[in-house]
Amino acid sequence: MNRNYETIAAELDGWTQLLTYVVPLPTKLTSGKKYRFTYVEKSREQAILLRMTRIVSTLHAMHLLNSRGYFQEQAALQRMHDEYTEDVEFLAQCAKVNGQVTDLEKQYLAGFFDDQLTWEWDSSKKLKGRNMPNRDKIRNFLVKSLEGQVNQSIAINAGAAVSHGYSAFVHGYAAPTMEMYVPDPPHFRTSGMLGSSAQIDHDRDLQNYVLRTVQAFVMASATLNVKEVFDSSFSIFREINGA
Repeated sequence: MNRNYETIAAELDGWTQLLTYVVPLPTKLTSGKKYRFTYVEKSREQAILLRMTRIVSTLHAMHLLNSRGYFQEQAALQRMHDEYTEDVEFLAQCAKVNGQVTDLEKQYLAGFFDDQLTWEWDSSKKLKGRNMPNRDKIRNFLVKSLEGQVNQSIAINAGAAVSHGYSAFVHGYAAPTMEMYVPDPPHFRTSGMLGSSAQIDHDRDLQNYVLRTVQAFVMASATLNVKEVFDSSFSIFREINGA
């Protein structure tokens, strides 16, 4: 890759700004002296924009953690990034299904835009969460959309394997946490792991997520029909990917 991260980061922030203006802007809701913003239309395009916003901010956070040696926390954020980019791909593929909104996408958008601040609270009842489609349904949809191009069972299992792998960092299971251990004298690195044997792998991981972020912009800008972002992101994607 010929560009440093700071140059890429500036591009990502700029693309996000451009995408902001191609969907209906948020509505300001006021309650007393407090206010908040919300997308009242709850559209596919607005969901893509919100996902791209978190993809970029999460990548920035991953870069900061990596620079300080907090590789466990970096990997936990990669699990979040995986889900966000998977959702952008899902919504982009939904846009290609005859322009119609499928039942699965309707469920996704309803759950995604469900505002917890509007939920009624009853301490005598179990609080219900958002009615979001589970990951398996989203992955199955994505794989079926590529029917004839990939082995479906292998693709589904590969997506699940990556998800479960990084979930181990989210939940702090034993095996990944042992990366923090130093035998002489026996202790765990709780203030960063710069210079450890794990650094090379996590540095490479970060580069992969830069590429995946740019790829997500290619899909998002194509779906939102923002030519400037598509041309720029596709060019940088090819540059990073060595095409």
